[in-house]
Amino acid sequence: MTTENEPAVVGYYRYTDIMFEWHKTCPEDSVEQLKAFMYPGCLTSPENPLVDGGEGLEIWQGTMRANNEIRLLYSSAQIEYIRYWLYEMGITPQKIPIPRSQYIIPEDQLMNITPRLFKNDSELKKAQKELVKTNKRLKGVDSGMQAMRETFEKVRKLYQTPEKTATWCSIDLEDWEYDHTVITEFGYSLVQWEGQEEKRERGHWTVAGTPHNGTYVPDARDYYHYGDTVPMTKKDLIVRINALLSGLAERGPLFLVFHDPTSDVKFVNSRNLSQFFPLISRF
Repeated sequence: MTTENEPAVVGYYRYTDIMFEWHKTCPEDSVEQLKAFMYPGCLTSPENPLVDGGEGLEIWQGTMRANNEIRLLYSSAQIEYIRYWLYEMGITPQKIPIPRSQYIIPEDQLMNITPRLFKNDSELKKAQKELVKTNKRLKGVDSGMQAMRETFEKVRKLYQTPEKTATWCSIDLEDWEYDHTVITEFGYSLVQWEGQEEKRERGHWTVAGTPHNGTYVPDARDYYHYGDTVPMTKKDLIVRINALLSGLAERGPLFLVFHDPTSDVKFVNSRNLSQFFPLISRF
């Protein structure tokens, strides 16, 4: 256990270490009180001081750099708050010791860290069980899959940022199968936020008079199911694409999602079609 004079270390503690090990460092007259407080049913109760605004318990989820394990975590600030709250409320006769600093996980040992909200004890227990299963499945996974997981976690962290100022826009640019410089259609689907309210928008624009695919590439131009397809000239298509992306970029961070980013960006650059995406280098 630590002492009052031992300097505080900032980082995260594993949920399981706090749940099953922390009380073992406590004086006997505080063990049962701490175990009761850390019980999932108590942690997610609206009366618990860790429940923010009555919405649920917010703790953290992080991926370890050393072994790629995904863990539920408490922040060191939360652990400090728990021990002081228990003492100030008269639940424990003294401030219980925090776990030794050797059990803390510095942030630089985590590939990513994101908040998770649990509204009840069932959600919390289920999440922990699912992570145990996931970590077992991922043991021995090749480096390529690990790299994909790391990329996914980075994207999820960006998507879940509480500020909600970014726009996520999925785009697809289609060309004629016999001449890849002939653009036939453009589609997009985006999500952004006004405050905490999610807003979605979709669009499908085609170049009037261009030939259809169907011999080597499937043709779905006439099967758009999310609104009206808008035909236009090639010149107007360029103007509208530029206006769409420029407007989204001015609003805040813009993340473009391609069906195949390597192929699509290479296609735009190699076919001298950068006029369609003059802002591509900014994204």
